[in-house]
Amino acid sequence: MEHVWGGRVSAPFLPRGTWAHPRVPRRVARQCAGCGDLVPRRRTWCVTCATDPERIAARRHAWYLRHREAEIARTRAYAVSHRAERAAWGRAYYARHRAQLIAKSRATYARKREQRAA
Repeated sequence: MEHVWGGRVSAPFLPRGTWAHPRVPRRVARQCAGCGDLVPRRRTWCVTCATDPERIAARRHAWYLRHREAEIARTRAYAVSHRAERAAWGRAYYARHRAQLIAKSRATYARKREQRAA
């Protein structure tokens, strides 16, 4: 028994004993990727694992070890393609800090000379 209201075909009432919406399956809580504790569905890490500096450093180091070849290749490619710019930056830095760098090297030479004499 279907009625047409406003150009749409719809049943006026649901048959007795049926639900308006089927059950929506809810996802279970996830487990923390670090320690395995239960965390809310949208999270990957628990608060402890996400904020502990040692665990963060361990994850970064593990990521670097997994992607080491690509990172080295990317650094080398950048150095090759920006060689002239990097040389110009170095010259500009030396020009800006010339007096300070010369004083520092003279102090180092004097200190080494005194160590050898002693």
